[in-house]
This record gives sequence, C-alpha cells and structure tokens, in this order.
Amino acid sequence: MAAKFSRTVSFTRVKYVKTVVENGEAKLIAMPDAVFDGAITDRDKVESLMRRKFGKNMAITIVSIEYESGKYEMSLEEFIRHATKVDDSAPSEDDTDEIGDEVGETLDASLADDNADI
Repeated sequence: MAAKFSRTVSFTRVKYVKTVVENGEAKLIAMPDAVFDGAITDRDKVESLMRRKFGKNMAITIVSIEYESGKYEMSLEEFIRHATKVDDSAPSEDDTDEIGDEVGETLDASLADDNADI
C-alpha cells in the first residue's frame, strides 16, 4: 500500500473575477479561487490580502468568501511531485522556540553527562 500523508487544514477560499477592458468594453473573467490560511471573516482584510497577492492595479471583484476546514490527504508520489525541497540544515522560525531550545539544551547536557562515564 502506498504511503499517504494527511493533515487537517482550515482556510478561506475567495472566488473572484478580474475586470479587463477590451475595445472600450469591460469584461469580467472568472479566475481560479484564491486561498488563504485560516478563517478570515472580515471582507476588508480579504480585500487587503487580495491586493497584496495580485497587486493594487489589478481590477478584481470578490464574488464570495468561504471558510473551509477539513482533513486532506495525498500519496507520497503526489507530495514529492508538488512539494518544494527545502534546506533543513538551517532552522526555520517554525522549528525553534524558547521552550524547544531549553528542552534541547537539557537533553544535550543529559547526554553529555551519560557519555562522560564511557
């Protein structure tokens, strides 16, 4: 059986259209949904995120804002195909915190003490 990865995620899906002018006539073009992490219920916040993502000059109209949460999974093959490899030798912000550092230091000291008898 192929390995599968699963994760419960919460996100906001924004359906929107882009307005373009062709031959002096405005046309609405349906765009792929924009997805943002977490539940964003404030329309002004969504509009701000959309401007940051697509630029201030892109004329868009938000059609709907939907919050979703669910468990998703994918096979190892799909994960490798879509994932971006990262350099794990440099810790990211998510990898360390003050408590984790203290625990790591305590474990390192404990291991050093254990190895001193060898």
